[in-house]
Amino acid sequence: MKLLWGGVALFCANRNLAKRNPTLGNISNAFHGQSATCNHGRSIQGLVLRRAALNEDNVHGVQTKGNDEEDSVYDVVIVGAGWAGLAAGRCYDSNLGYHNRPQPSYQLVSNSFCFFCVLLITVPANMLAKRGVDSFCILEAKDHVGGRASTVNHQWEDKDVPIDMGAMWIHGAAKNILNRLALKYNVDTRTSTYNTRIYKENSQGCYEEKQVEEFRDQLYGNGFFPFQEERQESTECDEPLQTSADLFVDQLKSPVEKQLARLFLRSLIEIEYSGLLKDLSLWMWNDDYDLGGTIESDDYFLPQGHVSLIEPFAAQLVSNHKIVLEAPVETIDYRSKDLIKVAYRSKNEKQVLRTKKMIVTVPLGVLKAESIAFVPKLPRWTKRSIRRLGMGRMNKIFLFWRKEDVFWPHDTEILGDLTERDSNFLFANPRPYNGDVPMLFAFFQGPVADRVEEQYAKADPTTYENRIRDLAMKSLRSMFGDTIPMPEKVVVTMWNADEYTMGAYSFNQVGMGEHDRQLLAQPIGRNQVFIAGEAAHRRYFATTTGAFLTGRAAARKAIAALQADQRKVAV
Repeated sequence: MKLLWGGVALFCANRNLAKRNPTLGNISNAFHGQSATCNHGRSIQGLVLRRAALNEDNVHGVQTKGNDEEDSVYDVVIVGAGWAGLAAGRCYDSNLGYHNRPQPSYQLVSNSFCFFCVLLITVPANMLAKRGVDSFCILEAKDHVGGRASTVNHQWEDKDVPIDMGAMWIHGAAKNILNRLALKYNVDTRTSTYNTRIYKENSQGCYEEKQVEEFRDQLYGNGFFPFQEERQESTECDEPLQTSADLFVDQLKSPVEKQLARLFLRSLIEIEYSGLLKDLSLWMWNDDYDLGGTIESDDYFLPQGHVSLIEPFAAQLVSNHKIVLEAPVETIDYRSKDLIKVAYRSKNEKQVLRTKKMIVTVPLGVLKAESIAFVPKLPRWTKRSIRRLGMGRMNKIFLFWRKEDVFWPHDTEILGDLTERDSNFLFANPRPYNGDVPMLFAFFQGPVADRVEEQYAKADPTTYENRIRDLAMKSLRSMFGDTIPMPEKVVVTMWNADEYTMGAYSFNQVGMGEHDRQLLAQPIGRNQVFIAGEAAHRRYFATTTGAFLTGRAAARKAIAALQADQRKVAV
């Protein structure tokens, strides 16, 4: 379940041994950062998709003046233009390759930011009518499509450098439906090797690869995973994973083993799952499936960014003016058994739409904050699931140097710092895939970084970037020495401060119920409102694939509900 923003699997081999079921594995989340709050580069989605689309005065079927008349009734409205929302709209497109039925069209209303944004491709109206869907539109709170899959273009050393603020990899490519899309659109992909070096404290060099492999095998074969599995079976109540982690580390004999174990716990668990050990559930922290299934499967890096996948998928929706940007939803009123009223803001004016069904794909963080008012309030089982699921607080930093200042190895992809700090960084080197651009990026989280984001991200973005840069450089200088130069350019994500995201991606929080994710996806009202997104997938949570699949499932449920309503009227 690692939405991890890209596959940060430090010790990726033998991951399935971590599960009680040998077919289970970690799903790596390619993760996020937000382009909306980053003013250092241009959002590629903005340049390519924003222009073509979304003149709200031209959007087919969308009332832009708050009109609440009879003729402004839609069949399905989808809140959120991320992977879940977009997949919902494209559910029945025969060109996707997962089945050959015609695809219904939908109305996407977005306040959200669900992983990867993809737009719907409409099909002939008679096909839609047969499915019970005649009209749709898309409302997106941000000024671009793409959600947590946001590619921002930066100029560096006379090159346009696309960087993925959010999702970065296609994980488990052999069976991942997103890889089928990449093949369909001839998207450039490169296989990640995850070559890893672990650096000792105080610039004392790195451990030999053989040492790292031996310890990794020890951890998986006879170490932490079987240790925590025994505790999963023997404990009567769920508890924080931190308890088992501390007990395991305490029993190790050498200081080096203890340090390597803590690094492993930080990288393969806390960073991958975007949750701190103190918040992760012992019983359910790794209750997910490997995207590659039971076969060994590669992870693909997208050198041109995820926009290279999003743009062709979204193109027809954009050209058909089916999307309204900068249209955050404020209220969903489903009191009537026939119609739902959707209130959103556009150009600082309140607008109202009426629809028969809704699919809500906003991130879990937005649901937790109750940024959208539901009338009546959400049912207690939905609210309980929202409360008990965890929302991760991961971010990323991108650092650029001049070529003559490069100090790290060219072909090593993952660079691990053994030193444990209040906020920890795991560095990745994209140079083998990005045309040798001299840059690093890092995944980070922790209480110090959280406080810096809370204090400065919105009020003083420059200070926020500088403070996070200094924390990252402290880690790099421990690895490579105090003489390494400062980066010439820095870009930092701020997902937690983003009001349309409010976090990275979901994790299984201590105390959650086994069925909370399924309950989150249950129909609300009289089969009127359907929630989708990565947080609503039982096994592929925290992944773009999970978001995609829940969006498709919600679309089918909405169509079935429309057809059932039509049959009642006919009788």
